[in-house]
Amino acid sequence: MSPGDRAGVALDPALRVRLKAQADAVGLSLSAYVTAAVLRQMDEDLTATKASPLPSTAEARCADRARSGVTRDTPNVLAGRVLFGVLSVRRTRHEGAPMTAIPTARPAAFRFRSTAPLGTTARRRAAAALAGLLAADGLVHLYWATGATWPAADERALSLAVLGMDVSFAPPVVLPLAALTLTGAAAVLAHGYGRGGRLTRLVTGAVAAGLAVRGLAGLGWAARLLDSPPGPFHTLNLLLYTPACLGFGWAAARLARAR
Repeated sequence: MSPGDRAGVALDPALRVRLKAQADAVGLSLSAYVTAAVLRQMDEDLTATKASPLPSTAEARCADRARSGVTRDTPNVLAGRVLFGVLSVRRTRHEGAPMTAIPTARPAAFRFRSTAPLGTTARRRAAAALAGLLAADGLVHLYWATGATWPAADERALSLAVLGMDVSFAPPVVLPLAALTLTGAAAVLAHGYGRGGRLTRLVTGAVAAGLAVRGLAGLGWAARLLDSPPGPFHTLNLLLYTPACLGFGWAAARLARAR
């Protein structure tokens, strides 16, 4: 506490009454009774802990002042901290500045926090799941680029089951799609781990937008608002394509918002 500061003590009314009664019983004033009690407690504490320094410079200064009788306010403050724990200690300057509570040290549990940002684990898990989906899609397209049509019997059946329309699955068509999805997978994973900056964030946002568009179109097909060909496409769209696009699209949108 600086020399320009003055400590004031406010006792709980019920505690003041009890202290006054005890002080009167031994023939002392309230201030003298509290001072004597504090000095006795200080002697016991200093004897027990003389090999260890006081917790802080401020408390050491208060102890020295209390023992030398420099001020009566300091023993009263120590009385509240050592004996009763119910004092409201306030500090004010002689110039008449507003009274403010003296800050107290926070427990170590509150002073030290983890350096990892909040939600890092969930962010990385979402990125890994989304990147896994995109990578699987890209690898399947690479497989189809070899001319294989599994799990369909031929290219036309594959196109109708996957897209709901007759589209070529020749290498010039599926290879760019494979490169696109694999690049998106790498960018999403990098963004989940905080790499790539604005570029990977933009790619993740583009992935979210693409999945959202496909999911909304899937809802249109599921509600029969859009024409869908006969065959397995309607069932696959209802049970697999649309839920996956909407769910992963939502996860990608949340991931893209993270910086």
